[in-house]
Amino acid sequence: MWAYRDVGMSGRAQVSSAAAPQAMVCLLPGDFRETVIIRRGVVLVAQGGTTLAGHGGPAIRVETHDAVTIRGIALRGTSEGAALSIVRGRPQIVDCDVESPDGNGIEVSG
Repeated sequence: MWAYRDVGMSGRAQVSSAAAPQAMVCLLPGDFRETVIIRRGVVLVAQGGTTLAGHGGPAIRVETHDAVTIRGIALRGTSEGAALSIVRGRPQIVDCDVESPDGNGIEVSG
């Protein structure tokens, strides 16, 4: 299991680049403003009280056809983008709270 915390510098994180396929990646509790890009099949799970708000884009961007599960995370869109952007694949979204000020909580393209 990988524990992941805000990179804090770039506002973007590729949590799946270091994780083995289908690894469980745990987001530590806290409020984070960044875009998490998923390019490999992983299970992304909050360890309680995790909120992601996008930084220059969506909070989470899925770019893989591999199996992806996103569980227990509060996703917040901004005026810069939807809370969740799905470019490729069909992720499972489980027990997540999705909000966006412009009404575009989940964006699907591709």
